[in-house]
Amino acid sequence: MTNQMHEAIGLAADVYRAFMTEVVEGRVIQDREGVLDVKKRKALDDGRIVDTRVVRLMSKSGKGGWHQDPHLRARYAESANVTLLDHLLSVVRGAVTFAALEILAADPEAEREPLEEDLRLLAAIAFMHDLDKDLGLARDSALPLETVAERWARYGLDRFVGDAHALAPDQVRFLVEQAEATQAHRSPPAQYPPRRICNLLGYVALADKLDGLWLEEGIDAVLERLRTDRTLATNLLRDWAVIDLFDPHHPFLVDELQRALSACCKPIPPLIEVHQDGRLVVLVPAARAAEIRASTLTRMRRYLSRRLFGLRINISNRGVPEILDDQPNHDQLTEFM
Repeated sequence: MTNQMHEAIGLAADVYRAFMTEVVEGRVIQDREGVLDVKKRKALDDGRIVDTRVVRLMSKSGKGGWHQDPHLRARYAESANVTLLDHLLSVVRGAVTFAALEILAADPEAEREPLEEDLRLLAAIAFMHDLDKDLGLARDSALPLETVAERWARYGLDRFVGDAHALAPDQVRFLVEQAEATQAHRSPPAQYPPRRICNLLGYVALADKLDGLWLEEGIDAVLERLRTDRTLATNLLRDWAVIDLFDPHHPFLVDELQRALSACCKPIPPLIEVHQDGRLVVLVPAARAAEIRASTLTRMRRYLSRRLFGLRINISNRGVPEILDDQPNHDQLTEFM
C-alpha cells in the first residue's frame, strides 16, 4: 500500500505542477484587471516594466471578504477571506490528490497514462467549478454555453486536457454542474462524457466542501465531514490528527516548523497547513502522527543548532554589526533544499 501511496502522490503532484505551469502561469496570471495603453503594453512586452495590474481572479471573492452589497457583505463576514483563485487552486489540488490516492488504493494495477489524462480533466473541471462566481452570476443562473467555451479556451484548459478529452462546451457545462450537488443534471449534453469521469467529480465536490467548511466553521467540521463522507471509497483519508499551536512572538520559527512538518509528512501530505498571525494548524494522517511529530522535532533541532547557534558576527570598519551564517557543506545544502 505504501508504494501505491507514493506513486499516487507523485502522480497528483505531476498533474498539479503541470496545471500551475501551463494554466496558472501561462494563462491565468496574464489575465489582469484594466487595460494598458499602447506605450505601457510595448514596455511590458519588451520586459522594461512589470505588470502591476491585479490578477483578475484575485480581485474576486472565493470566500469571505468585502462586498458593496450589504447583504453579501454580512454573509461574507462569516468566512475567512480568500480570493477566488486561492479557492479554485485549493479545490484543484484536493480533488486531484483525493482521486489519485483512492483510485490506486482500490486498483494498484490501474493504467497510469489514462489515469493521468483523467486527472488532468478533473483538475480542469475543478478550476471551472465556480464559473458562476467568475462571471458574477447568481448562484442558480444557468451557465451560457458561449461563455463556458470562452473561459475553457481563455485559461488554456482545452490544451491542458489535450486530445484525450476533447469536450464540447455542453459537456464541459454538464461536468461543471455535476460538481455542485444543487445543480447536477440541470443541463444534459447532447452526448454524455464517459461515466468514469462523472464518477470522479465527487472528489471535486468533496474538496470544495472541505475548503468551505475550513473557512466557515473550522477544523472540527472538516474532520467530521471526512469521517462521514460517502464519496470516499476507502478509509485512507478519513482519520487525521490535529497539530495546533500559537506562538505570535516567533513567526519565523513557526514558518520553519510548518516547513519541517510538511517535509516529514510522507507519503500523504498534510490535508491542511496554515500559518496565520502566529497560529499554525496542520492536519496529518493519524496513523503516522507520532512518527511525523518526532521526525519534525529532530529536523527542528538540527535547524536551531545550525541556523541560530552557528552564527557569527562581523563588525565593519564603520562600526556596523553584521550577523553572518555558517558555511554549509554539500550534505547540509542538500538537506536544506
